[in-house]
Amino acid sequence: MRILFFIATVLLVLSCKQEDNTKINDKSVNGVKTNIETLKVYEIKKIDSSAPEYYSIYAFKSGKYYKIISDKVVEKNNCKKMKLNEDYELKLDTLYSKRGVLESASSVSVEGKTPIAFEGDSIRVIFSSSNIKGLCYYPN
Repeated sequence: MRILFFIATVLLVLSCKQEDNTKINDKSVNGVKTNIETLKVYEIKKIDSSAPEYYSIYAFKSGKYYKIISDKVVEKNNCKKMKLNEDYELKLDTLYSKRGVLESASSVSVEGKTPIAFEGDSIRVIFSSSNIKGLCYYPN
């Protein structure tokens, strides 16, 4: 009986053991091998330059699109220009959210500049990034 109790206890302990579900997903991001599960890595899907004052950069991560606004500025010599379908580690900050006062707004305009559009149900938050200037990417 003691042996049966001991075996049952061992099986119970082993079945309750939590596995480390951390997935190692090594990927090269801008030439640096990294684990993308722990970083804020986004793939650049589209760059719209139709507005005269800013770029609309569409990034994709985990099944969701992010609209990032970046002022049009003169690119510097040490600029690493962003490319479509490339991955970048971005620091995103919320500029505008379609909540509260802006709940029914289709776009926002600041100081008479070209309106920045929310896009239906897919893009309800507009972001900026501290490591994007114009179309230049500045790693951390």
